[in-house]
Amino acid sequence: MEAKPQSAPVSPPQNIASLSLDAVGAGGDTFVIELAIGAPSISERHQTWACTLTLHPLLTKPQEVAGEDSVQALSLTLRAARSILEDFTEKGGKLLLDGEAFPVDVWLGPRL
Repeated sequence: MEAKPQSAPVSPPQNIASLSLDAVGAGGDTFVIELAIGAPSISERHQTWACTLTLHPLLTKPQEVAGEDSVQALSLTLRAARSILEDFTEKGGKLLLDGEAFPVDVWLGPRL
């Protein structure tokens, strides 16, 4: 387990990964989905490691995804992103990257 800092200054974590996807909603509306994942850091709210997940506009605000350590927080954040994108497609939405179907399984891992 990684040690938790005792009195480290708290600052917003920077994004370590981001991706823009073209989307077509179930009703045919087109828009861009912005996916961003923040670097693992100690969350004041959870008092443990967490990553920030931004998935605009599917999430109305960034969400913290907590884990026991930084690796688990990052892994769970990727799973959360995958789950939200999968829910969008299961409801009839389409995801595109560079005009081609976005393979969620290839980019974010298979369903567990």
